[in-house]
Amino acid sequence: MIFNKQLIKDNIIINNSIIDNIQDLLKSDEFKIQHKYFFNHQIIEKYQYLQSVKLYFGTYESILESYKELLTDKQLNDELKSNLKKYTEAFKYYFKSLHKYLLLKDDNNNYIDETSRTNKLYAEFFFLIESKCGNLEYNYFNNIKGFDAVLYYKTNTFGMDTNKSIKHISKVFTNTPYMSNTYANKRHGLFRETDYMIDDNCIIDEINWVKAGFFIGKLKALVIVNQKYLNHLIGLSVLFQSISSDEEDYDIKLYFGNDIKELDAKIYTALNGKMYGSIFDHPKNDYFGYMKKILLTMHNIYHIKNNHLPIHGAMVKIEFINDTTHNVVIIGDSGAGKSESLEAFRTISSNLIKKMTIIFDDMGIFQKENSVIKAYGTEIGAFVRSDDLDTSYSINNITEAVFINTDRVNARLIIPISKYEDIIRGEKIDYVFYANNYKDMKNPIKIFESIDEAIPVFEKGERVAKGTTSEMGKVSNYFANPFGPVQMEEVTKNILRDYFESLHDDGVVFGELYTKLAISGYEVEGPRQVANKLLELFMENS
Repeated sequence: MIFNKQLIKDNIIINNSIIDNIQDLLKSDEFKIQHKYFFNHQIIEKYQYLQSVKLYFGTYESILESYKELLTDKQLNDELKSNLKKYTEAFKYYFKSLHKYLLLKDDNNNYIDETSRTNKLYAEFFFLIESKCGNLEYNYFNNIKGFDAVLYYKTNTFGMDTNKSIKHISKVFTNTPYMSNTYANKRHGLFRETDYMIDDNCIIDEINWVKAGFFIGKLKALVIVNQKYLNHLIGLSVLFQSISSDEEDYDIKLYFGNDIKELDAKIYTALNGKMYGSIFDHPKNDYFGYMKKILLTMHNIYHIKNNHLPIHGAMVKIEFINDTTHNVVIIGDSGAGKSESLEAFRTISSNLIKKMTIIFDDMGIFQKENSVIKAYGTEIGAFVRSDDLDTSYSINNITEAVFINTDRVNARLIIPISKYEDIIRGEKIDYVFYANNYKDMKNPIKIFESIDEAIPVFEKGERVAKGTTSEMGKVSNYFANPFGPVQMEEVTKNILRDYFESLHDDGVVFGELYTKLAISGYEVEGPRQVANKLLELFMENS
């Protein structure tokens, strides 16, 4: 068995291990490491009332020996049984809170057998304590969850610039609902470019790291992750299209959880145009938003350097029952009311709509091809606040979701929303709107008469932040996009004007939506007013 002793704080990660019976469980490295960490750290940090129990046993090894004695007919004294019961009650509560992962070689097909076996063995262990020491306060006998996820891997060097062969995750299976708890629940700051050669300086090893490949739009990304953050890698498998084949050539490479503080939230562009990113191993970075947004920032910078325009917003392809189609882009930063307005439109127009296809929900690209500008998406999933989840999401989507920090402010879900073939097809653009969430205007939509009137509004990128990130109050980010355009503002300005002028010349409608999402009392009515006006506009142009 290979087991990383540094990971037990939040994760149980078992590599290709098969434990057949309770005797093997009590002797396993996995079992020892769990109790060592709980005894030496958790009692001090969270279970101070067990100090007397800790003094009684002295070491975690004494507890393990007591457990082994329970397998025999040896008579234990009442004081030992009382202390062992108190300890096990607390350990059981702690055990249930852990993320539990099984890593299996891709030639192993015993996923169901392994999760069932583990569930049964731990149930037997806790039942053994109950039968010898009395009923435990936290009775999880019939509610001991097995593995949260099973990750199949192949060991190879694909995508690595060194000869290090590390586990490449090829398939991910989760026990639903999959719940993930993280230290942080908001993202702070920007990702900045550096001249420091990230790929040459990030130190990884074969035991503590894994890698996986994903398509971000059309770009290929290799994500190399410290196993402490496996829960975020599982989130990526819902958000982005996985690369199933063993690719050797990637456009983007991210090291998440390295030990070089100077490389925290940094991006490096190599001479060959490949992008490298790095996130430092620190509790403040233990939030899915960091992994998602640094990947999208690298994606956007890559495209800016190739004369494409990154779009922070949402795009839907609306097909009406009268056989007309309207492709709508709404640009705006977090909390501007993009998704809310589109969901309100879906609701009020349900009897007129044949189909609504989400091209992108957060980040997209305008790309000029033979003088024609088309729009592309990046994600097949959405990272949404649970408070914003609309009833239109199907139960199938919910059951496949990753739930993050469900008991905290800014609780989130990662939920599947699109098919990969839809987001990379390339769609024409009919309307481009900016989402303004703070102006109380009588008419919920303003149509710009000229591109010179439109561009300043989009470039200012103003909104009132709702607290979904570290920002609060009225804020401004260039082109409402701190994920590439802010870092490369001067270059983006030229691309933006070129693209907007071309789109305007082709008859694309530019406007501003007043969603009023940041105005008290208009959180629902504001997007509904926008939706009604959009429907009028589409019917006029059908």
